[in-house]
Amino acid sequence: MKQYLKCTVLTLMVAMITIPVFGGGGPLNPDLKTHKKSLQKWLDLRFGLSIHWGPVAMRGTEIGWSRGREVPIEEYDRLYKEFDPVLYDANEWVSLMQEAGMKYITFVAKHHDGFTLWDSAHTDYDITATPHRRDMLKELADACRRGGIMFGTYYSIIDWYQYDYVPRYRHDPRPTEGANMDRYVAYLKNQVQELIEKYDTDIFIFDGQWNDTWTPERGRDLYRHVRRLKNAIVVNTRVDQGGDLESNAGDFVSSEQYIPRYQESPWESWITLGDQWAWKANDTNKSAEVCIRMLLEIVGGNGNFNLNVTPMPDGRFEGRQKHILRTIGAWLKKNGASIYGTRGGPFLPTRNFVSTRKENRVYLHLMDGKPEVFLPGIKRKIEKAALLNGRPVRLGRTDKGVWIKPEKSDLDKLDTIVVLTLDGSAMELDTVPTPSSLELGKYGKWISRDATYVASSLSAENNKPQDNPKLLNGESLEAEYSFSAGREPKPYIVIDLQRTAQINAVEIVNRYGRRSRDARTLTLWISQDKENWKQVWSARDATSGVWRVIRDIVFADPEDSTQQPLKARYVKLGLNDERLRPFCLRSVKVYGQ
Repeated sequence: MKQYLKCTVLTLMVAMITIPVFGGGGPLNPDLKTHKKSLQKWLDLRFGLSIHWGPVAMRGTEIGWSRGREVPIEEYDRLYKEFDPVLYDANEWVSLMQEAGMKYITFVAKHHDGFTLWDSAHTDYDITATPHRRDMLKELADACRRGGIMFGTYYSIIDWYQYDYVPRYRHDPRPTEGANMDRYVAYLKNQVQELIEKYDTDIFIFDGQWNDTWTPERGRDLYRHVRRLKNAIVVNTRVDQGGDLESNAGDFVSSEQYIPRYQESPWESWITLGDQWAWKANDTNKSAEVCIRMLLEIVGGNGNFNLNVTPMPDGRFEGRQKHILRTIGAWLKKNGASIYGTRGGPFLPTRNFVSTRKENRVYLHLMDGKPEVFLPGIKRKIEKAALLNGRPVRLGRTDKGVWIKPEKSDLDKLDTIVVLTLDGSAMELDTVPTPSSLELGKYGKWISRDATYVASSLSAENNKPQDNPKLLNGESLEAEYSFSAGREPKPYIVIDLQRTAQINAVEIVNRYGRRSRDARTLTLWISQDKENWKQVWSARDATSGVWRVIRDIVFADPEDSTQQPLKARYVKLGLNDERLRPFCLRSVKVYGQ
């Protein structure tokens, strides 16, 4: 039984102090450590802009990857002769970033196609060879510094234009005889030196590190080269092999198009506003609300959010892009105290709850109209609980922790923010799991532990048979997923609960890693007989790692006598997509009676 108190001082128990993991020069440079002040400065900003742009915008195809695919190589490599963004205005870009609440930029100075968007002394394949001629990167760097925006650059290690870089990509007819990778690395280092010395970049994002020709030795040497040129800089681990900070050179980890789990060590998630990185006409953009939710999930997971938005060929952003960014900015103007300068935790994220912290405050984010949250113990006294606007919030004490329950009239459909003021630093608290309403027994028992399932097919190459039963029984996995269906249209699994049951909730855990975005059409059906299926839910966002399908949202609410609870024996999960897609999940739990 909960007891709600308006004014309270509670002591909740847990451990303290987790030392953050920082990177540096990797195993070959053990004495070269991350420049911590630069890293902390970047982490404090939390929300940035990424721009993938260049001559390819005139075709509306993907940057780099469409060379030799949608656009013939010869045509792609000549696009720069037509590129003239006459309406490009660096000051307008910076003004839009300020309105959006973005605090840093990562501009793609050179992508895999090798085109250089600055005035480089080491190639003629650059911006000054276009009809535009102006050094737009210099204009942007100067405008960012005037506007208080931290300036960063992206540079691809891959270069499909330069003859010396190998391997070739996609039907490139040029031979590799005479190509010299060491000579290319010297070219790369010279360009990196230009970006640091001429444009004073504070953030260096590398990419394209996956080919065998880019060895760990070359990557760690490049990291050392960057830090010799400028010590106060942050570099991602894709300068090396792109993995974690323990085994790679670099200061933080980059992910693309998905949101990783909570990590103590520094990380950043790059996600596109539309479907592709480069601009294309009529791209399908995410809403401002989806972007804000991603921002909450990323910052609550202790990461930075780099939202990719790319202008049109003439240098202007679309009106609809501006509207989305300004809507995000308006939300941040009101709620930014819970985002900027914070770190994730101490309560680990759930489907619709994250927490952030700063100094002696913990910001609780109850998303999607979530009415309450149960918090396990922390070794601090809660001196005050209130909304961000100062309105008091009720606390309910139990022997295992505290319930936070704002008034119904205070709930926000997107994000209700509750601020806990503690009697000491929140930054020293260790992270603790946040029990979900499922784990607290609100939606019945876990009824699928002894169920069975069949898949539409299993991949001969990727499926791990030893992990297949673990989808339902909760045991630890050896792989990132418990099964892998074959690439086919609309792959699926059917779970047999062995009896007809009342289904109150289903928890679905996606595979870990960047392939999680392949679940963008994930759909849930139920049936009594495996013949007649009723669709009850579909995923709205492929970047999620966990979906909790709750009866209060899509199933019948037992407190509403006008609704009937859903009963079924079979649960079907699949990708509702005719394209050939891999289908992998980590675990599924069905709750009910």
